[in-house]
Amino acid sequence: MVPPPPPNMLYRNEGQLASLLIHELTHGTIYRKSSVDYNENLANFVGDKGAQLFLQTKYGCDSPSFLEYVHSKSDRKVYNTYILKAAGRLDSLYRTFSQGGPVVEKELKKMNIIYETLSGVKSLQLYHLTSYMAYTRDAVEEKNAFFMSFRRYDSKYEEFEKNFSVNYHQNLRCFIQGQLKNN
Repeated sequence: MVPPPPPNMLYRNEGQLASLLIHELTHGTIYRKSSVDYNENLANFVGDKGAQLFLQTKYGCDSPSFLEYVHSKSDRKVYNTYILKAAGRLDSLYRTFSQGGPVVEKELKKMNIIYETLSGVKSLQLYHLTSYMAYTRDAVEEKNAFFMSFRRYDSKYEEFEKNFSVNYHQNLRCFIQGQLKNN
């Protein structure tokens, strides 16, 4: 009997795996009832900062592992900002739709924004551009679900970043304790 292949998460690099583990541990530590967006955004933020701290402590700031994580973090920030803007464009489009308008016309307008978004990825300054172009192709099939996942996991990153820097002086332990007090 041949064992099944390992889950995709096992193919992640050390920084990505650390981020995932810390993300999930955050859910077990901090939970705001009836606030999925807060919980997921916070877990993503803490996972990212925790992975960065882990790599920095284990390998140092000049190590290939740490630098690769920083580059991938930079890519994610540029890409996520771009996708969140596209989600905003879709929201604006949906607000223009009347209840009884032709469904085919609505779908065509929505798909036009999705294809423009896919095409626009080429102009982003990313270290791993081809990976993000391939990833964005999922938006054609997933449509709204693709964009909603970015809202669910990444729309509050800048808000958490500002709070982390200004109020907690980039001290992750103090930031987490502050989040626990606010729940």
